[in-house]
Amino acid sequence: MVEQTNKEILDRINQEFTEYQHQVELSEKHLKFVVRLNQEERDMDKLDSLLKQITSKIEINLNN
Repeated sequence: MVEQTNKEILDRINQEFTEYQHQVELSEKHLKFVVRLNQEERDMDKLDSLLKQITSKIEINLNN
């Protein structure tokens, strides 16, 4: 009886730990995705800035 109760408790702890571990893995994946997305956004901002500079230089050259 006690062994069965202990086994049930251990099984429940193991199940909860597994669920917690899964949530941690999902959180890590989400964090990595957000970090990558932020990096891509910064890269796009840099590209946008470069494009504006190039466009401006072309316009200046065309006006001269």
